[in-house]
Amino acid sequence: MHLHRRPRLSFVLFAALVLLVTASAACGDDAGDATVPSASPSPAEAVLAWVEGEPVTQADVDLVLAEARLAGETGDPEAALDEAVGRVLVRREAERLGITVDDAALEARLGEIRDRLGGEDALTARLQSAVMTREQLRLGAAYGLLRERLRDQKFAGESAADEAVRRFYDENRETLFTEPAAVKLGSILFRGENAANGVAAKLRAGQPFDEMARRYSMDPESKANGGLLGWVQEASLPEPLARAVQGLKRGELSEVTAGPGGWFILKLYDRRAAQTRTFAEVEGELRVELDRRERLQALEGWLERERERVQIERAGG
Repeated sequence: MHLHRRPRLSFVLFAALVLLVTASAACGDDAGDATVPSASPSPAEAVLAWVEGEPVTQADVDLVLAEARLAGETGDPEAALDEAVGRVLVRREAERLGITVDDAALEARLGEIRDRLGGEDALTARLQSAVMTREQLRLGAAYGLLRERLRDQKFAGESAADEAVRRFYDENRETLFTEPAAVKLGSILFRGENAANGVAAKLRAGQPFDEMARRYSMDPESKANGGLLGWVQEASLPEPLARAVQGLKRGELSEVTAGPGGWFILKLYDRRAAQTRTFAEVEGELRVELDRRERLQALEGWLERERERVQIERAGG
């Protein structure tokens, strides 16, 4: 009897976590390859399904649900069971093709996860919040690498057509490949207009902007930096502040301007026009990404066919 299937979870292979979909690991004959750890059943674990005699346990499903929580999602147990079944199929095919994950690659992936989350303390906090163990994190990362290697080896011939690469660039040029116009700004924030006017007079008399910002600004984030906000997209500025800097030249100060949270004096340090990366500049990296998508789609299609081909039974069904 085949499992009743619901739509698969959107967090397949940690897909919802940007930290786990970085550049895929190289596939090859690495020295010291190790068998990928799996959530192997113990005698006390409940078996939920069988994939041609291979058990899928509650621990396997719990791993998928823990990944969902780490990704900030609410997992569906039925969809998690379907995903766990798919992982058995991936591991079986990887074993047939001699694909493994070496310890060095796994440690590197775990390091990427830690770094992207902001360090060891941040990782610990996220795991606690997700009710996820270190061992589950390791198991999930190992499976992710194995799946990537299976994708890239089994479907190495899949690639995006030239016209598809160009079409993707043309359709997404403004949103993905264009850096909007920006200004490098300094800001001093005041609660009242009179205080702002008093400091404006001091600035006009030659007092340094950064010194006045450290002394008078009510913005704790920029105050320590002498009021420096850094590069800010012009389109993201509130309308009154955008108008205030519109006609400024490098080094000039704005008039005292009412804005969100109080009164502002702004300094324009630099201005940068919108910049669009050309197709020639991005073609290589874009092709790599679109080829990866083609191979992922091929892998998903293969998994669908495998689910129909093999005998999958629910325990007790």
